[in-house]
Amino acid sequence: MTHSYSSEYPPGVTIDDGIVKFFETFYTTSDTPAAHDQYADSFSRNATFIVASKTMQGHDEILAGRKAMWAAVASRQHTPVKIFPFGPDADEVMIHGSLVMVLKDDRKAELDWAARAKLVKEAQSWKMGFYQVFMHPRDRAGNYSDLSYWVDLAKTLEAGRFHGLFLADHLGIYDVYRGPGNPVPALEAGAQFPLGDPFLIISAMAAATKSLSFAVTASTTYENPYALARRFSTLDHITNGRVGWNIVTSYLHSAAKAFGLDEEVPHDERYVRAEEYMSVVYKLLEGSWKDDARVRDTSTGKYSDPEKVRQIVHEGQYFKCTATQQTHPSKQRTPFILQAGASSAGKQFATKHSEAMFLPGMEPNGVKKLVQEIRTQAAQNGRAPDSIKLLVGIVVIVDETDEKAQKKYEEYLSYADLEGTAALFGGWTGHDLSKYGEDDDFRFTGSGAIQSMINNWSATVPGTEGLKWTRRRVLQELAIGGAHPRAIGSPQTVANILQNWIDVAGIDGFNLSYAVSPGDFEDMITYLFPELRKRGVFWTEYESEGATMRESFLADGKGPKLRDDHPGTAYKWSST
Repeated sequence: MTHSYSSEYPPGVTIDDGIVKFFETFYTTSDTPAAHDQYADSFSRNATFIVASKTMQGHDEILAGRKAMWAAVASRQHTPVKIFPFGPDADEVMIHGSLVMVLKDDRKAELDWAARAKLVKEAQSWKMGFYQVFMHPRDRAGNYSDLSYWVDLAKTLEAGRFHGLFLADHLGIYDVYRGPGNPVPALEAGAQFPLGDPFLIISAMAAATKSLSFAVTASTTYENPYALARRFSTLDHITNGRVGWNIVTSYLHSAAKAFGLDEEVPHDERYVRAEEYMSVVYKLLEGSWKDDARVRDTSTGKYSDPEKVRQIVHEGQYFKCTATQQTHPSKQRTPFILQAGASSAGKQFATKHSEAMFLPGMEPNGVKKLVQEIRTQAAQNGRAPDSIKLLVGIVVIVDETDEKAQKKYEEYLSYADLEGTAALFGGWTGHDLSKYGEDDDFRFTGSGAIQSMINNWSATVPGTEGLKWTRRRVLQELAIGGAHPRAIGSPQTVANILQNWIDVAGIDGFNLSYAVSPGDFEDMITYLFPELRKRGVFWTEYESEGATMRESFLADGKGPKLRDDHPGTAYKWSST
C-alpha cells in the first residue's frame, strides 16, 4: 500500500455541505515503536483518508517519527489512505472512523469555533464510509432530547395516515463489541446510546395528534408491575386509548449490572417471571375497578363508589402486591399488547398475551412457516388463530425511480459507522465480531445465526452470489436497517415487494424501519402511499378518527377492550 498526495480537494467538496460529528480530543505522537504500533492499529481499522496541511504535502517535510507511524499504518492498511491538503488552521486533520481528530502544531491548543466549523464542514462533504446515518442532513433522530422533533414527527406520521409510532427502547449499553464491557464503540457512534425514556414524550405527541397510536417498550424484568400499570393507565387516559405496550424481558448484561444484579436473569426464567408479572398487571388494570365505579355525583359529593373499587392481592414467586389500582379504568383498560418472541419460551408467551407480534426473518417463505406456527400455537392457547396481527420489520427506501432509490441507499451507506454497527450487532446477538479476522469468510466461520443471515442475504440480495462475506461486508449489509429485509426502489417496485410479503408469508402488515427520520417517512408518504392507495391496500383516511390503538390495529369492530379470548379478560371485574 502507498500513500497518495494531492494538491487539490476531491471532486465535489464544498465548505457548506452538512455537519459531521466532531471529536474534541487531540492525540500526541511519539517516536517509540510502541506508539507507532498503537496508532497504526487504530488507523488501519478505521481510517478512510487523512487531510494534511500544505506544509505537510511532501515526505521531506514530515518528521521522522511521523514517517515511521505512517509506514506502520501502510503495513496494516487494507485500503489506500489518501492525503489531501488542508489549510493553515490545523497541522493535520485525521479522518478516523467516525471521529474527526484535529491536530495543532503545539499539540494542545484548541481551534476557535469558527475554525472548527470550517473543518467539520469540509470533512463532511467527502461522505466517507464510516459515518452514522444520524449525520445525514435529512435526519433529526439524533436530536432525541429535542421535543419539537418528536412532535413534528408525530404530526408528519398522522398526516400520512400511519397507524402508529413504535418507540423501541432498551436498558443498558451495547458493550459486547471489542469487549466485554467496552462501551466506547457505542458511545463514539451513537449506537442507540444515549437514549431517553420514551414514556415521557408520548403525551406531547398525543396532544398534537388525534388518531396516531403510540407503542412503547417496557421491561417485565426491571419495571415494578404496580408502577407500570399506573403509568400505562395514565397514558391510556391522556391519549384517549392510543397507547400500546411492547413487552420485553431485557437481556443485556449491562442492564443487569445497572439494576444491581451480578448477572442477567436466565432466558427462560425471564419468561416465567413475565408470566407472573402479567397476572399482577391484569389484576390491577382489569380487576380493581368496575367500569362504573367513578360516579362524580355532584348532588351527593361522591367521586367514586367504594363498593365498586377493591384491593387486589397477589403473592407469588417473584412479586407481592396488595393495592388498589391508582387510576380509574381508562378507555382500553389494558394497553394494546405487542411482543417479539422468537425463542420457544418467547413464542409461548407471545401467543398467549400479545395482540400484535414483530416477526424476525429475511425472506417471505421462511417467515411463512413461522406464521403458521404462531397461528397454530395461538389456537392451542385458546385464542382465535387470526387474533394476533403479525408484523415484519422492513427497511423502505423509496424514490421516483429504482435508480434514484438505489443511489439514495448508497448515499445512506456512505454515512454508516461500521464500528457502531458492530456495537449494535454485538448487543443484539451477544457476538463480538472483533474476534474474527478481517478476511474471514463468515459464510463458513461465523456463528450459526450469522451464517443463517448470510444465506438469506445470498438468496435475496442482488449481486451477492459468490461474494466473500468478510466482516466489513457483513457490517455494510447490517448498517442500514440491521437484520431486516429491505425494499428499495420506485413506488411500484416497493409496493410489489410489500405485496409479495403479504401474499407469500401471510403476514398482516409491517413495522416500517428507516435510515433517516423524518426523511424516509416523508418519502413513503410522498411516493409509496399513493401507489398503495391506487392498489386499494392502504387507507386514505383513518377509519374512525380518534379510535383506540386496539380498534385501529384489530379493525374488527369489537371496541377498545381486550377480546373475549384474551387471558387478561379472566381478571375483569364486570359491572354486572
